[in-house]
Amino acid sequence: MKDGGDVLKLGSNLDTLMADIQHKLPVGVQIHAVSDQPKVVHNSVSEFMHSLVEAVIIVLAVSFFSLGLRTGVVVALSIPLVLAMTFLAMYFFKIDLQRISLGSLIIALGLLVDDAIIAVEMMALKLEQGWNKFQAATFAYTSTAFPMLTGTLITAATFLPVGMAKSNAGEYVFSLFAVVSIALILSWIVAVVFTPFLGFKLLPEHPPGSQHDDVYHKPFYLKFRRIVEWCLDHRKTVIAITLGTFLLSLLAFKLFVQQQFFPASNRPELMVDMWLPQSASYQATEREVKKLEGLLRRDRHVSSVTSYVGSGSPRFYLPLDQQQQHLNYAQLMVMTQDEHVREEVKTRLEKLFNSDFPLVRGRVTRLENGPPVGYAVQFRVLGEDHDKVRQIAAQVENIMRAHPATRHVNNDWGEQVKALRIQIDQDKARALGVSSQQLSRQLQMLISGAWITDYREGDRTIGVEARLNPQEQQNVAGLGNLMIQTASGRYVPVSQLGKIDYQPEESIIWRRNRLPTITVRADAADGVQGSDIAAQLQPEDAGAGENPAAGLSH
Repeated sequence: MKDGGDVLKLGSNLDTLMADIQHKLPVGVQIHAVSDQPKVVHNSVSEFMHSLVEAVIIVLAVSFFSLGLRTGVVVALSIPLVLAMTFLAMYFFKIDLQRISLGSLIIALGLLVDDAIIAVEMMALKLEQGWNKFQAATFAYTSTAFPMLTGTLITAATFLPVGMAKSNAGEYVFSLFAVVSIALILSWIVAVVFTPFLGFKLLPEHPPGSQHDDVYHKPFYLKFRRIVEWCLDHRKTVIAITLGTFLLSLLAFKLFVQQQFFPASNRPELMVDMWLPQSASYQATEREVKKLEGLLRRDRHVSSVTSYVGSGSPRFYLPLDQQQQHLNYAQLMVMTQDEHVREEVKTRLEKLFNSDFPLVRGRVTRLENGPPVGYAVQFRVLGEDHDKVRQIAAQVENIMRAHPATRHVNNDWGEQVKALRIQIDQDKARALGVSSQQLSRQLQMLISGAWITDYREGDRTIGVEARLNPQEQQNVAGLGNLMIQTASGRYVPVSQLGKIDYQPEESIIWRRNRLPTITVRADAADGVQGSDIAAQLQPEDAGAGENPAAGLSH
């Protein structure tokens, strides 16, 4: 979709186009959507509208109950006015309606009526005291405008860390700060400009000469006055209690409130990762994928399954954690009927991997919100010595597996694979006039193949490769009998140039700042946050990383 486009209109146009294409396809060829983003957006907007209506009803109910009918109407009219101005400002600043901005509007809804309530309540109070409408409206503006502006800016400033964060997460949620700030500032403008005017038109004016100076002598005001006077007389005690409560709340927040910046998405898709041993072939990976597809077809809660063998899914969803291409890797996108049955399908898939796929390391995840994270708990082991890095990473894996809340513990290097290596006898090779480079080139041509010429057919050019037939390529025991051409033109077997033996080697090596780095990672059990697990494992993992040849970072 082009920048600034409408995904709902795009979806409608695509449906029309695909319906036309479907009629022109050969018999037996069908087109099915892997993921329907317009449908997701439509559901999100519908969910927002539902939440918005609920919030408006609640706000209006509280306003009418506590302020009265006419005063409540003034507050009620300020809501669509602020929302209309907010939408206009979002259009001007090019802020799209998406998940974060829609959520921001719901958050702002409970705040944007505060200023209007203050202004209209002040005006209603002065009318009860016998002031005329113009005096009451003017007093509501002059006495509350600046204090309300200060409170509004302070409230907007609480979202400033989110908007100014220099990170992927900050970029992702910037609209939260922008939309809430815009809505709050516009609510102040409405409260000081439009609310007094609405109150002037709608609030009742008491008969001339009737003074209601006893408003502050009602029981509620008298009790509240005594509380305020006690707080002023014992201000040091009040400040100490406030500070203590604040510190206690910080401690309680740290101990009892789980910390997670982005929750899982409520989309119905499940992403299934399948890892076979590092030396597995594409055919073996495809075989396991087809087996899982057959089991998923029997699940009535699964709408469709899309498989990618040898690589992961293309980025159909921004926070998708994409994987590089590997022959031993496959990813399936399982579309469930809705988010309510998604968890049941996820549980069944995890049981299948534990019982029916002994050679597969399976992982079932929900789509994320926010920047892609991958595994919830990750520790890096880095150093110059491969063996030491491997050794410490194995210790870290054992520590993580011992934690009751970790799942799918693994590392990004995988297991080592067997490799055939030739220990070249350089004296014999030099005597025969064969260098290591020449030997490597000839073996490459015999086993893997080498381009020798092009074959032209019409407007196409087809490369021609020379290599051994498949039986000779797969005959490991006969590799020593492969004939290598010497400098004199004669042929000698590889076994006369060196010794062939098996040696383990790393299947993949990741580096960070040019140092070999193993990332030990794990998922967190449902209901447990990765940050809590990492904090609990940090002291133990730090002990494993106390080695001059390697370091540990979280």
